[in-house]
Amino acid sequence: MSAVVQNIGEAGRGLVALKDIKVGELIARDTSVIAIPANVNVWEAGEEIVRQLKKMSSTEKEEFYNLTGKDGIHQLCDELMEDASGDTKSHSKAQKLIKNRNDISIFFNNDIATDDSFRCVFLYFSLLNHSCEPNSFWTGSVKNPRQLELRAAKDIEEGEEVTV
Repeated sequence: MSAVVQNIGEAGRGLVALKDIKVGELIARDTSVIAIPANVNVWEAGEEIVRQLKKMSSTEKEEFYNLTGKDGIHQLCDELMEDASGDTKSHSKAQKLIKNRNDISIFFNNDIATDDSFRCVFLYFSLLNHSCEPNSFWTGSVKNPRQLELRAAKDIEEGEEVTV
C-alpha cells in the first residue's frame, strides 16, 4: 500500500501518501467486510449487519467500531420506537433497531455503493476523506465488485492526504 492512516486534524483520521504517487498508479485495494443489498431497508439492515459483524476477526471488529457513526440514526431509532408504541409488531422491530443502532449508524455513515447494487463497508477506504477536488478515485474489480481499487487521479506527493 502506498498510503497509511494518520490523524488529519479536524477531518479526523485519513490516508496519507507514503511516497510520491503518479497519476493512474494503484494506491491500494480493499475488500468489503459487510455487504448488504442496496434495497434492504433500515428495519432489515440492522440484523444483517450484526450477523456479518459476528463473522469478522477481532481486529476487523475493532477497526469497524473505530469508524464514525451517522448523525441522526440514534434519534431516528428513538422516534421510531416512540411511534411504534401502540403496535406490537412495529414495537418489536423498533426494539431491534434500538439494540443495533450503533452498528447501523456506523454502517450507514461509511457504506459505499458497489457496481453490483450492494452497500458495503470497506475498513481502509472508509477512512478516505472527501474533497471537492479529489486526488484519487476508486473502481470496482472486474473479478469481484466488492473489492475496490484506489488509484491516483493526479500526481500525489509524499505526505499529502489522499482524498476522494
